[in-house]
Amino acid sequence: MIMSGFRQADAGTSSTYYLPKIGSNFETVRLTYGAFLRLCLHSTVYYGAQGFVSEKLFGRKGTMGVAEREAMRYILSMGAEVGVSVLIMPVRYLAASTTPRFMLDYMFTRWSDVLALLDRFNPSTYASYALYAFASSNDEWNFDFFTWQIPSVLMTLGKLIARRRFAGSARCRTKRVFGVLLAQLILRAYMSTFSVMIPEQGSEALVAMSVTILEGMATSYLAQHTWPFPWDDITHIASMNTTSSSTAMASEGPDTPP
Repeated sequence: MIMSGFRQADAGTSSTYYLPKIGSNFETVRLTYGAFLRLCLHSTVYYGAQGFVSEKLFGRKGTMGVAEREAMRYILSMGAEVGVSVLIMPVRYLAASTTPRFMLDYMFTRWSDVLALLDRFNPSTYASYALYAFASSNDEWNFDFFTWQIPSVLMTLGKLIARRRFAGSARCRTKRVFGVLLAQLILRAYMSTFSVMIPEQGSEALVAMSVTILEGMATSYLAQHTWPFPWDDITHIASMNTTSSSTAMASEGPDTPP
């Protein structure tokens, strides 16, 4: 069932006649805007709620600050991936990475309509865009579902190498990162097939939702564990320096004339 999703979708089906014509450049700009907006919204809501609940309800002091740093780290990490991928392989990357947004519109229309006021998502034009991205090959197996990930995979490997250099190999779970990266590669490829093949049965919709959730978990893990800069150490050093400066100023007595 999973591998059948990688088979080439037929661009000549009758449903394509009902899809609107699009300007690929305009749609690329709109989907890029939506990708960055949803990244910021998702990170702010998820990490903000996590930090608020942890600090206000469970009394864990300082977790709001930690959540803020985690959100910023995720936004910078994923924002770099989106930016580089859009520069190198814009159409296929945007068509594939917007699949979860398309699934949201398919399964939860009211929520999608509210979000569309902000991210300007249009399911009809997106469907045309996805067919333009992935239904142009005549091969039986469409490997475009894999090739769009090349920029993000290279970026992940580059961040991992930089993390090993700056943070030390002891703080890098290299084998686990490679395992999650392989899982992400397969999950993203399968997830992107739903951009051109909408689930028609409840079981297919459940599989699509499960794959989308697992892909998001893998992506979040890689974003956190390949970030090259040890912010925790920098924050700790900065707080120690601030404390030392305050102590030194307090220890100095007031200037008095001789």
